[in-house]
Amino acid sequence: MSLRSRAVAVVAALAVSLPLTAQVLPAGASSYQQLTVAQQQELQRAVDAELAVRGGEQVAPNKVVWADGGGDTTIPYPGQEKAAGDWQTCAYGNFCVYERGNFNGTKYTFYNCRFYPFETDFFSWVNNQTGHTVATFHWNTGNGETRTAGAWAIEDYWHGYSYSGITPC
Repeated sequence: MSLRSRAVAVVAALAVSLPLTAQVLPAGASSYQQLTVAQQQELQRAVDAELAVRGGEQVAPNKVVWADGGGDTTIPYPGQEKAAGDWQTCAYGNFCVYERGNFNGTKYTFYNCRFYPFETDFFSWVNNQTGHTVATFHWNTGNGETRTAGAWAIEDYWHGYSYSGITPC
């Protein structure tokens, strides 16, 4: 194999093996750069607000990985209903809640089995964890809690307000 052929093969292999960050864009936009400057600024303000709440690192124009490594937040692009497509974007092994019903709005993904302080309202969820794992929502008032159905389960319209935390398992 010639040096040029080997170089092309290496570049092709690297391109395939590089991790890709999924971005869901508004209708008609094929890249973040196609958003207007005002839309990019609006999105960045939302990302900055999320970073202020959970810390972490911005890993895509609309995605934050939390400081504790326990999850991530995906924010819809301006003018977009869904942050991450649909309920099927909640990866196997995770528990996801969505800001609005029908899996619309900001998506919050929980990776680990532990208590997460979480006072953000949510109105739909996906339990795509292993086995028949049950998630628990802890109430803001009193010592109550609500449990989900065991995995695999979804709820497209949920009364997800007045909670103080989530234990995904």
